[in-house]
Amino acid sequence: MTQTAPQSESDTQPLSSPSKRWRQHPWWVRYLTYLGAFLALLIATYAFFDIRGRMRWKEYFKADLNSDGEWPSLSELIKDKPTDDCFWNDQFIQDLIASRVDLSDIESVIRSTEPTFEWTSQSSTKVPGVLWPAAQKQDLSLFTGATLTRTEAAEKFLTASSALQPEWNQLRSSTLKPATTHPWTLGSVDEMMRAIPFDVFLKIQRYLQITALARIEIGENDLALEDALTSLELSRQLQHEGLLINHLVCSSFLRSLYQVLWEGTNARVWNDSQLQKLDRALSQIQTDSFREILERESAFSSSYAKEKVDGFFQRWDFYGSDMAWKAEPLVVFPPLVTEFLSFFPSASPVRSSGNDLDALNRLFLASLPKGISMENGIFSHRLSKRTLLNPSLPLAERIDREQDAIDATLLPDLRDPRRIEVVIPYGPYLRFYSDSQLWIQIARVALAAERYRISNGEYPEEWSDLVPEWLPEVPEDVWANPGTKLRYQLDADDRPVIYSVGENGVDDGGVPHNAREKGDLVWRYSLPSGYTVDDYLK
Repeated sequence: MTQTAPQSESDTQPLSSPSKRWRQHPWWVRYLTYLGAFLALLIATYAFFDIRGRMRWKEYFKADLNSDGEWPSLSELIKDKPTDDCFWNDQFIQDLIASRVDLSDIESVIRSTEPTFEWTSQSSTKVPGVLWPAAQKQDLSLFTGATLTRTEAAEKFLTASSALQPEWNQLRSSTLKPATTHPWTLGSVDEMMRAIPFDVFLKIQRYLQITALARIEIGENDLALEDALTSLELSRQLQHEGLLINHLVCSSFLRSLYQVLWEGTNARVWNDSQLQKLDRALSQIQTDSFREILERESAFSSSYAKEKVDGFFQRWDFYGSDMAWKAEPLVVFPPLVTEFLSFFPSASPVRSSGNDLDALNRLFLASLPKGISMENGIFSHRLSKRTLLNPSLPLAERIDREQDAIDATLLPDLRDPRRIEVVIPYGPYLRFYSDSQLWIQIARVALAAERYRISNGEYPEEWSDLVPEWLPEVPEDVWANPGTKLRYQLDADDRPVIYSVGENGVDDGGVPHNAREKGDLVWRYSLPSGYTVDDYLK
């Protein structure tokens, strides 16, 4: 009889469950496995958003851009290429940009003669375009600790700045050269960002404004006209630039000039021939359409992304530099991410002050998949077409709809990658651009009305008196319904009141107001009856 061998204890035990078998592995094996699974999931998620974004980008932009789904280069979108004899290749302008002439530091030159000189803070610039007499008293208060009349301040300022006259004569000569884009448009991205010292041009703009006002104050009207024409010619040069910031600077030049034009026409210091020169210079400022400006801005952003933020280490270096704050669009933390980072004492939201980002913020921004930025680009492009560039919508509604859509993307929703990056709104730029175009037209109407007065002894009563002899056509009011023209009427003193209904779209009869939702965008020589500057500022 055969005996069966006894079974060992391990053979008689039931098989353990998978979880028990898993716990039998050393702890470090288990944790490495967990870590590997987590990293695999993270990589898969990263790859999903990256690949999906790239595929959607290619598919979406093939029809709108080119077969490669890429933005055209800036050189393809520039109308006026630089020439050897253009403004930007002028030796004086190159010296100015390189800070080799005194105009790059006007304030220091004047202070060497008058130590108490300082740029005045224009409280009156709160009044757009036209600056009322009650608000102008501080415009020539240029010397601290001195009690001077406007005439005394004007004479003192012109004497102190006379040392700069040779440089101003050279600037006038340079501004008459052919207007083209700056040569950096065809160069590298770094050159594009650093080439034009906007702070210098803004100081020149402010100086030209003060000088012209000072000359009008002391009766040097011919020289005041030359300063105004120089400012207009400089605006004409900047209008040909490729990027949005250049057009904003150009518009800023024009806005400062309107006070000079208002002062001159209010005081009636220029004759018909001089007014014609000003009108001709204004008519030559033909800014590109907002659509063209946005196209170039998008092409620039695409070029910058390729050169500076296409890879992790590129983005890490980029977001640690001051250059990060000079490029658009910027990635900033939405509320959800900001709230999460509040748990980390070392983390803070992205700053726009030019300071370096801390390591945690830089890591977050550098780690984002490029596909997310591409989907963000699709959203921005669609949003612009649907809102800002939609001609069927009133101008104010375009701006409001864009802002509403952008606000909606700030709501926390991790399923939508657009919620990680915040879209830069272009509505404020469209508002500024539209106002600037309007003021060019309003100023031309004011000049035409003044020429009519010189010829006929009184101001025109209606548009038919001006068009077409003194003005080619009645300008359109972009803030009103399509086809609506600017308003023109005479005030109680029989002087012109020229105005747009403004962003609120309501005709308030030429009454100005500080808030955009009230009042009109108006050029007039006296305040409405019973109306004060304090009423405007309420």
